[in-house]
Amino acid sequence: MKQSFHLRIIIGICLLLFMSLLTSCNVGYKNDGKTVTYNWLNEGSGSGFKVIDADPATFEDLGDEYARDARHAFLYGNIIEGADGATFKYLGKGYAVDAHHVFSYDSIMSTADPKTFKVHSYYFTEDAKDYYWWGDAIHVADKKSFVILGDINDCIETVWAKDKINAYYLIGCRNPVPLADYESFHPIEHTAATTDRAYAADKYHVYFKDHVVEGADPTTFREIDYNVGQDKYRTYHEWHPR
Repeated sequence: MKQSFHLRIIIGICLLLFMSLLTSCNVGYKNDGKTVTYNWLNEGSGSGFKVIDADPATFEDLGDEYARDARHAFLYGNIIEGADGATFKYLGKGYAVDAHHVFSYDSIMSTADPKTFKVHSYYFTEDAKDYYWWGDAIHVADKKSFVILGDINDCIETVWAKDKINAYYLIGCRNPVPLADYESFHPIEHTAATTDRAYAADKYHVYFKDHVVEGADPTTFREIDYNVGQDKYRTYHEWHPR
């Protein structure tokens, strides 16, 4: 389920960027006061449109292919299931709220609080009680000390975060791992193109995702292949010595 949710986010980002390039090409919503249509332009099939179930008197184009009327919210001309049009607000970067829910594109983020939800990037968001990465709750233990270790606009290189209690591997927001030293914790250098940046370290331990790599040397440890690390003593597959 998480993979398909993340795939929808990737597709959504690509579509938003693509549609922004076509704003001068007569695409998007049209409201003539009697009927609301959604219009598109496709290189393969040409242009087209469809009539959407919207009330012209209360219809509002919110940008980035989002819209609302008094009853419904819409994305790419499709009704967003579960959304309340009367209270629906588009926040940008593929996120929206209504009185009851937070939406990442057309999916409900079930644990997020719409009253306190904030958007920092396409990937990084928060509410009063937690932070979210790719729409998944990170389950932060200490929100005040929490930091993303990398660029919040780069979901490829940025995969680790920390607070004063735990380290967090952000891909899929796995279980946090108790952190030995907050100040020195950092992602491990990776030396191969096929790595997934799954190792990190502080001055006491090496970590693989949500496990401690027992016996590994933090000073000399490097990620050398996909899920493979090495220190001055031995190599490791995931968190197991070879």
